[in-house]
Amino acid sequence: MKHFFASILFVTLLITSCSKDSMEILYGTWKVVSVEAESTITGEKSTSSASGSITFDEDGTGTLNYSFTVAGVTSSSSGAFEWSANDNTITLNAGQPDAMSWERIENKKKKQVLQYEIDVTVDVLIIQLTLEM
Repeated sequence: MKHFFASILFVTLLITSCSKDSMEILYGTWKVVSVEAESTITGEKSTSSASGSITFDEDGTGTLNYSFTVAGVTSSSSGAFEWSANDNTITLNAGQPDAMSWERIENKKKKQVLQYEIDVTVDVLIIQLTLEM
């Protein structure tokens, strides 16, 4: 019975020690490949292609330059930022009074899906960015 529990402990340690930290997975340049927007008022969803990239550097800084058009509204973002991350939230601070928090919906080595909200006139759009390496 001791060998059984020792084996389970060994496998658990092996699995947890081989997995990358949530922040390490982000390091590098990601292509912004698609955007899905959902209106909080109408519930209408639309998907659009996107162009550009987001780079997360190991020192907690980065750059972004991407654009997309969704529901007739063109949105773009570019510039430098500071960032931090935990398992499900990535916070970007681009020198504005309020930092932007992105919820991580999918967290894979070569694919990230991030969600955030953006105010557009009388509506709030829930934006999902799909990033691929």
